[in-house]
Amino acid sequence: MHKPVWTWSLFRRLGVKPRRSRRPAGLKARNLRFEALAPREMLAGGVLLSGFYGDGTHLVVEYGVVGEEAEPFAVAVYRSADGVAAEGLLARVEVRDAADLRPGAGHRLALQAAFADIESDYTLVAKIEGAEQAGQAVVFQDASPQDTRRFEGGVFLAADGTLYVHGTAGEDRVAVALADSGGIRVGLNDVWYA
Repeated sequence: MHKPVWTWSLFRRLGVKPRRSRRPAGLKARNLRFEALAPREMLAGGVLLSGFYGDGTHLVVEYGVVGEEAEPFAVAVYRSADGVAAEGLLARVEVRDAADLRPGAGHRLALQAAFADIESDYTLVAKIEGAEQAGQAVVFQDASPQDTRRFEGGVFLAADGTLYVHGTAGEDRVAVALADSGGIRVGLNDVWYA
């Protein structure tokens, strides 16, 4: 077999050296910066909670499905005094509809509140669960941050007609006014609900 005429040894004899650069052209070390990113974990089924609030009528849970279609799952709402341990299951809805399991952001689930209020302070926490988790003890600090979400505040109606105004962990401003239609309007942190 014959060697090709143009080899590196021929170029070296002619005084031509190959360019060797460890850095791509145009990039300088001072132009490179690293940004800290929030840790991300993929959950089984790829369901990530993105919001939990009251819209004036319902408890609303927003979620996204990442990757392929998710397996059927449940959204459970718990009451918690410390935000760490669940004290009581308030609502649980199973999500099985194919449209609700498709990949994408912006899925919205409206839950009707049907629980009795208690005198002590508590927070509401939504959690993504598998069907096999019903009835198990729940501790939120062991859960992934993408499958639990604290209530972000808002107003909602219970099944018995009770109006609930739940604030945030900070200082909240609540106002009540008469509506033009004769009912009432409730303002929470400059957002009005009729």
